[in-house]
Amino acid sequence: MDKRLILEAYSAQHSTAEPAHLKQLTKATWQNMANPRMITGHLQGRLLSLYSKLTQPMVAIEIGTFSGYGSLCIAEGLANNGKVYSIEIDEENASKAQKLIANMPNSQSVEIVNQDGISFISNFEKPIDFIYIDGEKRSYIGYLEAVLPKLRIGGLMLFDNTLWGEKVIENTIDRDTEIMHQFNVHLSKQKNLDVVMLPLRDGLSVCYKTAN
Repeated sequence: MDKRLILEAYSAQHSTAEPAHLKQLTKATWQNMANPRMITGHLQGRLLSLYSKLTQPMVAIEIGTFSGYGSLCIAEGLANNGKVYSIEIDEENASKAQKLIANMPNSQSVEIVNQDGISFISNFEKPIDFIYIDGEKRSYIGYLEAVLPKLRIGGLMLFDNTLWGEKVIENTIDRDTEIMHQFNVHLSKQKNLDVVMLPLRDGLSVCYKTAN
């Protein structure tokens, strides 16, 4: 087995256990969704939960619902009466996720919206405390520019898949990898963000807003 996969399994084994309802959701995702490997999963889900608990967001946004796993993890740390707006552009995925997470713990705090992510953020009027972005990768700079003015100082912004299958460190890269690399460079130069790229799964860039 690949050493990276062994290390990930070891890390999961020595992290907080995956809640039973999320194990159930994982099983249902594999049974009902195309490309089930896109699910957030145990280790990254616990990290989302931890960051949410540290931030205690009143307003959290997720771009890319898929089956709703990440939504429920983020909802674990919400402030009282807080809400997760989970934005999914694929109508079928949005409908399936709504059914899969119905009646699960914290699902009452999640609103799944079938809409383009940048359009939703552009028209969103509340300050954003926490945002997890796992949508169209070619739109990452667009997401960043839309979110930054609305993310409160002290808020967290997370971008998934920023290592892009580890292709960003290869000598010869395709256009999609080049776009992700350009985004990573652009993100690292933002003067009002503290950015740390974590080599977790496919890469997770965590950003803390320090100023407007």
